Amino acid sequence: MCYQETTETVAGYTTSMIDTVWPIVFVLLLSVVFWLLRDKIRDSKARKIIPYVLLGAMLIFEIKLFLTVFQAPFVPFCDTMTSLPLHLCSTSAVLVIVFLFTRKKIVLEILFFQGIAGALVTFVFPNLDSFPYEYNYWRFFLSHTLLYIVPIYYFIVEGFRVTRKTLLYGLIAAHIIAAVAVTINLIINHDYMYLNPDNTRNLFAFIPIHDAIPFLGNWPGVILFGEALIFPVYFIFYGLFIWLGKILDKKKLEEVTE
Repeated sequence: MCYQETTETVAGYTTSMIDTVWPIVFVLLLSVVFWLLRDKIRDSKARKIIPYVLLGAMLIFEIKLFLTVFQAPFVPFCDTMTSLPLHLCSTSAVLVIVFLFTRKKIVLEILFFQGIAGALVTFVFPNLDSFPYEYNYWRFFLSHTLLYIVPIYYFIVEGFRVTRKTLLYGLIAAHIIAAVAVTINLIINHDYMYLNPDNTRNLFAFIPIHDAIPFLGNWPGVILFGEALIFPVYFIFYGLFIWLGKILDKKKLEEVTE
């Protein structure tokens, strides 16, 4: 059957500051490790092995999603539609897998900002009710960790650099995904990309702009709120990685000329 709005609450784990801090510290530490070991990785067999390790991990974490999609012909239409990879982070997980399979630069360009920004936003505002002793808790955080780690690894170790094309591809892809999500939401009354908001469980619960400007907290005002977020976030990340890229390239040049 199709998804319907409900006022029922499900008892589960309530995330705390610890659940925000440890994933952010973890991915930052991994970034530092890549930075410190970048030359050793480039000159070793690890350079060939690491992408396959990342690919295998993402396939394991997302196998349930793909099994659901592959079972589509054998389950009711709406049950399948509510499990498609149409959240920004689930789409990023697909892009990670496609990129690591194909190593196509355009896929990484589409993924870059979407993966990093999506992972960090998820760490700050985690939306899950699984307890830390359950597999799904760790699957949730580790799969989002990969959304951050894959672009960062290719940025630090493999020398990928963002360009205006990267920014353009990222913005276009995010809007295409949103357009598809909105269409599906209207058809089956679902909440892909949290565009049909329940303001007790999404960003609006933490940034209560819907109290000050009610229109922005409800459909279709949530679209304007999303636009107000995505452009500054993407441009901030664009400027940050342009700056970091110049620093990395300068250090590399200095090491070569010494």
